[in-house]
Amino acid sequence: MNITDYFKQHFEIVPADTDDLVEEVLKLRYQVYCVENPLADRTSHTDCKEHDSYDAWSVHHLIRHKLTSVFVASVRLILPNPNDLNNRFPMEIFCGGSFYKDAVYPKQFQRKLLAEVSRFLISKERSKLIRKISSEYNDRAVKELTYQRKDGLFCYLLLFGLFSAVVRMTVQKNISYWYVGVEPAFHRLLKKFGIDFSPIGPSYEYHGKRFPCLGSTASILLMIQKYRPDLWNFLTRENQIIQDNQ
Repeated sequence: MNITDYFKQHFEIVPADTDDLVEEVLKLRYQVYCVENPLADRTSHTDCKEHDSYDAWSVHHLIRHKLTSVFVASVRLILPNPNDLNNRFPMEIFCGGSFYKDAVYPKQFQRKLLAEVSRFLISKERSKLIRKISSEYNDRAVKELTYQRKDGLFCYLLLFGLFSAVVRMTVQKNISYWYVGVEPAFHRLLKKFGIDFSPIGPSYEYHGKRFPCLGSTASILLMIQKYRPDLWNFLTRENQIIQDNQ
C-alpha cells in the first residue's frame, strides 16, 4: 500500500469553507501554539482561538482522522490583501531585507498571484487522542501508525496531507507563487515528494531554523507529475481544478 492509499484509509483533507470549520482551525492553532508549544501568549487569546490580522484574507484546510472525526492538523494560505496588494506578507516583514538579490523575487510578478503558506501544524495531543480512541476500537491499522515526530508513519501521512492541501489551495485560488519558511527536516521530506525548494535568502530563526523559499505552483505540479505519479494521481483525482490547469 502506497502513501496515498494509507492517507485515504485514515484521513481526509477538509477545506475550512464554513464559519464553524474556521473556528475549528483557530481552536487547533490555539492548542498547538498556546498550549502544547507556548509560542504565543495565551493571555492575548482569551477566546481560546489563535488568530491574527492576516486571517481576514486567508484560506485554511484541516486534516481530519476518519475513525475519530478529530481534526489533527491544519495549514493556512495567506492571500494578497484585497484592499492593498502592496501590503507585505509576514515573511517580507520578517526577513525580506535579506532576500538574495539574484533570487527569483516577487517584484517581477503581479502581487495578486503571490501568497504565503503559514500556520503549518500538527497537534501532538490530538495525535495521542487518536491513538487512544482507535485502540479502544481495536483498530489494528491505526495501532500500526506509531507516532514519532521525526520519521513515524503517522506524522509522515499528516505532512503528506498538509502539503497536498497547500497545492490544492494555490491552484484553486489561482496563486502562481508562494512564500514558505522551510525547516531542514521538512525540506528533506519534500524531496521525497519530488519537491526541491531553492532558498531565496539565508536561514533565519523563527521557532527554530528555517529557510525562506518561494514556490512556483506550475513548477511544483510539474515535478510532482514527473517524480511522484502516486501523489499526482491523488491530487488530480481529488481535485478537477488541477487537471483543468494542466
